[in-house]
Amino acid sequence: KQLAKPGAVESPREARLAESVKLYHYAQEKQAAGQLSEAREALAPLLKEGMPLRPEAFLLSAQILYLEGEYDEAAKRLKSVLATGGVPNEKRAEITRFLGDVLVKQDKCGGAIMAYKRALKLGVSSEAADAIGRAIRGCGSP
Repeated sequence: KQLAKPGAVESPREARLAESVKLYHYAQEKQAAGQLSEAREALAPLLKEGMPLRPEAFLLSAQILYLEGEYDEAAKRLKSVLATGGVPNEKRAEITRFLGDVLVKQDKCGGAIMAYKRALKLGVSSEAADAIGRAIRGCGSP
């Protein structure tokens, strides 16, 4: 693919992607700074159907809800994005693994273990696989 020449006009698709990337990074910065409501607000447009970075935005949105103790809503967000097509396996593995973490917080060990096993089948990193092993062993423990 050729790079655009300086001063060249972006296509509407490129402009939407660029704006999505800016919003996503802004939301990440706000989350890291503990400004969760600002992060949630920045993510809202990215959660709409057909938006670039939608799976990433759903995951970050669920992470924010998790930090706020809103486990039911976090699980709904994660399940919603997993139900859609077009999510690459690597991102699907990351989302499924996080769903397992949310389910552990809800004391739903059976569902958490199933989510973790799906994440392992999808091919999570070795670091994530180690964390999953610890989570499975600790699921249900006080």
